[in-house]
Amino acid sequence: MSRPLRCGKVLSKAHVLAAIGVAVGCGMRGPPLPPLIIVPAAVTVLETQRFDGEVFVRFEVPSENTDGSEPADLDRVEVYALTTRPDPERPARPLPLAEWLDHATLVATVPVDAAPDAPPDADEESTQRDAVYQGDEVTLVEVLTPGIVLPVVIESETADEDPLESEALDEIVTAAPFVAPPLPPSPRRTYLAVGVSTQGRESSPSVRVNVTLADPVSAPSAPVVTYTETEFTLKWVAPLTVRLPIQAPVVDTALPSEPSIQFPPATRYLVYVVETVVDAEGEDTAGGVGRQWPEPLNLLPATETSYIDAAVTFGEERCYTVRALHEIYSLQVRGPAAPPTCVTPIDTFAPRAPVGVIAVASRDAISLVWDSNSEADVAGYLVLRGTAPGATLQPLTSEPVVETTYRDADVETDQRYLYAVQAVDNATPPNVSPPSVEVTEQAR
Repeated sequence: MSRPLRCGKVLSKAHVLAAIGVAVGCGMRGPPLPPLIIVPAAVTVLETQRFDGEVFVRFEVPSENTDGSEPADLDRVEVYALTTRPDPERPARPLPLAEWLDHATLVATVPVDAAPDAPPDADEESTQRDAVYQGDEVTLVEVLTPGIVLPVVIESETADEDPLESEALDEIVTAAPFVAPPLPPSPRRTYLAVGVSTQGRESSPSVRVNVTLADPVSAPSAPVVTYTETEFTLKWVAPLTVRLPIQAPVVDTALPSEPSIQFPPATRYLVYVVETVVDAEGEDTAGGVGRQWPEPLNLLPATETSYIDAAVTFGEERCYTVRALHEIYSLQVRGPAAPPTCVTPIDTFAPRAPVGVIAVASRDAISLVWDSNSEADVAGYLVLRGTAPGATLQPLTSEPVVETTYRDADVETDQRYLYAVQAVDNATPPNVSPPSVEVTEQAR
């Protein structure tokens, strides 16, 4: 007689063995994990602009590490620069970072603090901090001294030239158009930023950005500034070293063409507001075009020697300066600032004459109504009256009325009267508009 299989016991033993195997496996020691290395993220935003003999460098301080954790383990940001002269006949190979830093100069070291838990108060913002916070935007200024603009010759860029091959090339004569050879490229200065952690570990480098060290165009004349109620108009004289357009662009859809010689772009102009800052000693200093990153009013450089700024505020001084902009091998250089011109606009502009004046006679009175003026600075209206015909109109009130209606109760029965209305603004002294069209009405 056969016996039934006891599957339940078999399965339970299998489960027990599996559990033992798992337990033994968990107790085994695997290979050691590599230590976690925290490195700050690279500076991703690095900009440069050259203004005459200075270079402004702007970057954003990283606020996280390469693994995305915050705050960044960042002790400082180091900015390096290197001056070289490019060779158009032998394009230089990008140098590895280590070799580039061997020739570069440390321009600035910016200490960095972690971002505060609470936003700093006004007193802290007004004082000069020794360090910047993570996430801050930092602007540095490097003055271009004679030693800085002197190019560094890097041997590795020229050592691979074969002198025999060079001599053979010199003997080859080829036919070419009779065109003057282009001027040799001017030196350029390259900037780079690197973050350094509290453990001395360096982040990946930022992109390398260049500025040209070519001579800038001279300054334009001081702008002549006039104004209306709503806008300033600036006009200036181009500098003597202005670069004029050589050839206008040709637009021909049937036969596309390009100039045989690519001339550099013509001189353009940037307009700036110069803010007057009073220091502790009471002396005026230029703050708008000085240590801060200068932002022009016209983001698109002007090709004409004029500019319109719709920013008139009566009684507030506004100062302007202009810089000429040149583009050299796709790199921009802004020339010296023109002498600033300051203007304090005064409201001498009268409102427009009121319109829609209507006179309606009633018992013992004549009522007037008119349309409201559209000017925002109108403070009120003067009502003028005279007896018809041909009398000189005189104000009925000593002060302007705010409403656009008036009831003249000082009338005589059967007498005809002439009326007109003038608008008055809130300037000091007030400006008065011309009188409106006269209306005639007879008292009852």
